[in-house]
Amino acid sequence: MPVSLKLKKIKDQLASLAPILTISILLIACGGSPTEQGGTVPEQNDPRALVVPALAGIPDPPVAEIPLSCVRSDFDSYFKSRPSAHDPMRSVLPAHVDVRWASLRQKVSAVTVVGNQKRGVRIHHGLSTQGASAGSHHRYMIAVEVVLLIPTSSSRIWDVREVNGATYVVDMAGVLQSIGATWNDTATYFNSMFVRRTNETAAVHEQVSRGYDTRTYLFEWENRLELLMNHNNAAALTDNDKVRFASFAEPLERFTSNTPPPPAIEFDLRHHVCAIDVNGTAENVDNEPIVAAQPFRGKAADIGTPCPPRCKLKAAFPDHGIAVRTPCP
Repeated sequence: MPVSLKLKKIKDQLASLAPILTISILLIACGGSPTEQGGTVPEQNDPRALVVPALAGIPDPPVAEIPLSCVRSDFDSYFKSRPSAHDPMRSVLPAHVDVRWASLRQKVSAVTVVGNQKRGVRIHHGLSTQGASAGSHHRYMIAVEVVLLIPTSSSRIWDVREVNGATYVVDMAGVLQSIGATWNDTATYFNSMFVRRTNETAAVHEQVSRGYDTRTYLFEWENRLELLMNHNNAAALTDNDKVRFASFAEPLERFTSNTPPPPAIEFDLRHHVCAIDVNGTAENVDNEPIVAAQPFRGKAADIGTPCPPRCKLKAAFPDHGIAVRTPCP
């Protein structure tokens, strides 16, 4: 499609999505400056934190193996880490973290909800050399935070309420442990992770930005992760029953300004997370048709909300799964 026609199409789509864009801008304005282990997060005032709302994607929330494989491969192609300034860019190995379902369910169940409240599971990006698959590599590391989701007057927007003492790290057995005061993997992530932007003409990796690259990814528990767990496991969970939080690269279009006239668009990738049911080490994801009664059986779930643009106080969850790049299926 010629650029002029593509921009016209985007302009028409933006006009039709004006109410959603207004919400997105409001959410950024409400972001605040939460303090994380390893550093203080800046205000959300970088216009590139504004992204074009998803206009296409997988038509169903559950994600099958073929598109999932494509976007996970893209993560390895476009995201690299460098443990020290003297090291070359290397793949993150492994680029996922496994958590025992029983441990996650226990921590979520400890947070009480009333009325129409729900619970969310927020994944904080991190990197660690401990347990990496090869020398001079990082492995993906996360902190797992349980939050309250409070309904608002909009059916699409939730207030996010932090819960004291409900943030955990994952030990080598996949069990959630108290985070303590020394966890600094978020700082390691932003110091050591690099991304090859898709709008660059050359294969140049640049350091990820706290201002507009993804820091956290928030899942619903009741409507997403709990369904993924229940549709793929017996009620009596074993130590082999786990959820794999796997890295993938989602293509997106960023605004370059948050003020009139209509902003320019730049193309990019961001580091998101997909939840996959795992038994032992085997991933339970296939390409079979979705079963209406158990839509997440043999499927993955990536229906979450990233920060930025939605940070700290607000969340809005999409209706569809991963948007894949061409020529992904």
